Amino acid sequence: MKKLSFQLTTLLCLVLISAPVKSQVFDKYAGEFLAGGVGARYLGMGNSAVSFVSDPFAVYWNPAGISGRTHSEIAFMHQERFSGIVKMDFLAFTYPVSDHETAGFGILRNGVDDIPDTREGWKNWDQVYNRPPAGYEPGFFNAAEYAVYASYASASWFSFPVGLNVKGIYRSYGSVASAWGIGVDAGTIHQNLFGIDRLSAGLTAHDLTSTLITWDNGTTELISPSVESGLSWTADFLYGTFLVTGGMINRFEDRRETARFNIGPVSGDFKAGLEYAYNGKIAIRGGLNELNRVNFGAGFKLNSLWIDYAFESFNGQNDLGNSHRVSVSLELDKFSRTR
Repeated sequence: MKKLSFQLTTLLCLVLISAPVKSQVFDKYAGEFLAGGVGARYLGMGNSAVSFVSDPFAVYWNPAGISGRTHSEIAFMHQERFSGIVKMDFLAFTYPVSDHETAGFGILRNGVDDIPDTREGWKNWDQVYNRPPAGYEPGFFNAAEYAVYASYASASWFSFPVGLNVKGIYRSYGSVASAWGIGVDAGTIHQNLFGIDRLSAGLTAHDLTSTLITWDNGTTELISPSVESGLSWTADFLYGTFLVTGGMINRFEDRRETARFNIGPVSGDFKAGLEYAYNGKIAIRGGLNELNRVNFGAGFKLNSLWIDYAFESFNGQNDLGNSHRVSVSLELDKFSRTR
């Protein structure tokens, strides 16, 4: 009876905190820095991860994915985009609290470093020689955006795994501007869907209650909730396993030209990916992400360490350069919970 009461209370709370969304006005692309995805394995499969992710990168993709883990794990990713101008890093750690519950922590940084600050040069411009003052040297600053995730997942609260994130956001542009925010994500994963062996479904609601960003000058931005759903199926094939996955992300900020389709303010973008893993040691991957960009990737395993690489094509837009992502994940046996 107590378990049923807890479940009903949890569902009621989710409904109540989601209710104000209907009357809010969202800022388009306010949370775009959070949309790039993490983990080279998942980029290599078109960022279609929500239905099968189970390593520490699940802290970002779907917090339900860390439930029921038997070992502590740590994962790190580094990505460079636009010819190395924009760099993104992600570090995550998960720890099994009990047989069915797992806690996780993650931190994401996305930024451009060493940007010349020429404001003083313009302020003291030499009008005679039409140049900055003699001896002037510009300063430099970093434009960076951070997200910190605290996750908790359980396979015992309901008849299926669920997970929750509380995330804090900090955006800093040197002495120009800074902002803070806080948001909530929730997700679930269902395995053996409809009784079909190895068929899984995943669902994640990002920024569930909408995420308010408050800038130091008093202005605010509101990140719209988004819902990501997906299916994946695994089969034995040629001395290994073959994984096919697909999904869709729906946003509610009136995207039109930049989305695959829209119905009023609701937009949708599809993504899909494939992976073949030989003997659980070597993997090759391919996919198409929600931006209609082709992705490729590969990985290999050394004992309990996975090393992965992924490449993202920008469809011949040579001025932007392509994207490269490297990530590692490691099971930490000595920190594992004794069972």
